[in-house]
Amino acid sequence: MLNPAEEVIQRLVDSGLDEKEATIAVSMAGRSPMKASQIGKLVGVSRMDAYNTLKRLQDKGMIKSTVDKPMRFAGLTIAEIFHQLINREEAELRRLRNHLEELRSGPAEAFISIPPEVKEATFTVIKDSYHIQAAMERMVDDSEEEIIMMLGRWGILHLVRSGCINALNNAAMRGVKVRVIVVLEEKNSKFLDKLDDSIEVRHCNDSNAGISIFDDDAAIQFISIEESPVGRGKNDSALVVESQGYNKAQRELVNSLWSDAIDINSARSKILQGNLIEPLKVVLGEGSFYQRLRDGIRELSSIPNAVLRNKGEVIGINPQNMTLDLMGISFDDLMRDIGNRIGEEIATSASSINNEEYFNIELQKIWNELGMGELILEGNPPNSITVIDSKACVSGAEVGRLFCHLDEGILEGIMKSRHGYSSISVKRNCPVDGTDSCQFEIQLLNE
Repeated sequence: MLNPAEEVIQRLVDSGLDEKEATIAVSMAGRSPMKASQIGKLVGVSRMDAYNTLKRLQDKGMIKSTVDKPMRFAGLTIAEIFHQLINREEAELRRLRNHLEELRSGPAEAFISIPPEVKEATFTVIKDSYHIQAAMERMVDDSEEEIIMMLGRWGILHLVRSGCINALNNAAMRGVKVRVIVVLEEKNSKFLDKLDDSIEVRHCNDSNAGISIFDDDAAIQFISIEESPVGRGKNDSALVVESQGYNKAQRELVNSLWSDAIDINSARSKILQGNLIEPLKVVLGEGSFYQRLRDGIRELSSIPNAVLRNKGEVIGINPQNMTLDLMGISFDDLMRDIGNRIGEEIATSASSINNEEYFNIELQKIWNELGMGELILEGNPPNSITVIDSKACVSGAEVGRLFCHLDEGILEGIMKSRHGYSSISVKRNCPVDGTDSCQFEIQLLNE
């Protein structure tokens, strides 16, 4: 990691000074006036080399000199040096603008406005992150219909730092359709909130290649970019391509990724909060459902028109449930599948807990808070789980049976996600009258 002096030197080099100039300017800040020979020894260069560098700094207004002999040199504060650099850049910018305005108002106006007759595809190489973002901002401002950006992990940070994000939001507010694909992470999530609400944002892990497409004929393709999101990007490079054929091919690629990408709010729910958002798929059996329905109705028609009792209690018959069972729609399997999904979510939400003992304690706590009884886990990782005082059967044996399958599915989902267990074997002990809580023991199997 750079110390403060090295950090300032690098930033001055980034701002236009060469390394010797930056080193001497930083070394002299806050010091009393010194002779060139003293400054040379301070920074490790010859007296002549120090004198030549001091002369250049003096011409730029970043070094002061005394009138006595021998001449001594005094530095500015770091803040004054940067203000001097800013003033020089602003003066240069004013000079360029004056030249352009004078040309536009003089006899050369028609000459400087002649557009080039270019029909072929063209490309331009741009280096330095600041220049790339400036080109990006100009093309955003010129867009009229659609902008597509594939930003990867840190492209959104570059937009925010450069101010290009303001141009993007303004484009969206004036009616340009803006779509953005990112790789969502916890560290870049807050920057995405700076995008206007009208901008469509999706997450895709395969969208690391940085490219932005503007309308039908222009694109900026990153060639290289610093891995560090806080770097200055001096070595970044990009291609500005003006080609309808190239844009068409890139647009097809981006549209393919877009169709597979996840809405940013759903992605945040899954990636940042540990929730599973994919649809739950349930298998309803195989074979002819019509044949099963016909056979089921035939069996139902044979049930006698009588009241069935057991120890004086009426035993109810639910023809709809019987028919669904005959058709291969198993509520037991459905509840188990739902339980698996819930278990996967619980395991995902606690995935940051690496210590297995702590994970088991957290699992027991979650199970108890849900009012589902007490868990006893044997082994590490567990090879046997016993549920004591389960509340699954308190609503009666028929309803309780379904919730037993839900509980089993939850534990199965947790253990599959956490430890890779392939299946479970259940030994259940549930009362049939619903007066007591049931217990069941689960053996975990690994194929």
